[in-house]
Amino acid sequence: MKVLVIVGSSRGKGNTYKITKQLEEKIKELRDVEFNYLFLKETNLEQCRGCFTCVTKGEHLCPIKDDRPKIEEQMLNSDGIIFASPVYVFSVTALMKNFIDRFSYASHRPLFFNQSAMAVSTSSGGGLKETLNYLESITRSWGFNFVDKLGIITHPYLVHTPRYTDEIKKDINKAARIFYNSLKTKERKSPGLGELVQFRMMRVHAIDTKEYFTADYKYYKEKDLLDRSKKYFIDSEINIFKNMFVGMIEKLIIRAMSKSLSKKRV
Repeated sequence: MKVLVIVGSSRGKGNTYKITKQLEEKIKELRDVEFNYLFLKETNLEQCRGCFTCVTKGEHLCPIKDDRPKIEEQMLNSDGIIFASPVYVFSVTALMKNFIDRFSYASHRPLFFNQSAMAVSTSSGGGLKETLNYLESITRSWGFNFVDKLGIITHPYLVHTPRYTDEIKKDINKAARIFYNSLKTKERKSPGLGELVQFRMMRVHAIDTKEYFTADYKYYKEKDLLDRSKKYFIDSEINIFKNMFVGMIEKLIIRAMSKSLSKKRV
């Protein structure tokens, strides 16, 4: 099994990296798992220009020619990915944000249904919850089987106290077991309400704007997802009541899109 760790720290091997290495050690105690580290500060990943071409026409037409395709290939060839970013002003680092921006097309056309994911973050104070929740929402929208998030306060006053050190070890051990089990079993939970709404919303959007968002329409057509009987991107057991509720939301989305497009045509 292969795990790719994407490190968004400007320092590279700072606190977030150290926590991730401890996580690696615990996972390897369960089984020999291959770990590879991708330090975003060392990659040739230029800043997103916001041209929107990757979303509308396809990522292969992005005007920037750098390591983005290679990174995507690395991710697709991994069984699990750990997204590791320290907190910079209540959010991910600029390096991690640019990485996310460069893969924005994956929120329209999810790619990573065969990979487990977890988020790791460190902070000397606040912002852990916001950062971890953001990483979770992004990776879920990309199709990942998101399984856990690990946030560690690394304030110098705390890290040297035995009680806090023991708490960190417990958190790391628990996260290691959860992540390893997801790699081993390949099991994924039924998609949440947000994921189901995303699927229905993006499908309606792809159909109603197919002349402009050509890449989205092609994605849904080639994967046979235009049929409204399809409940999600991949086959999943979905609670009947949840499905009914999302179906009602889809009808509202269709109505809203229809009104919006008719106004633009006038």
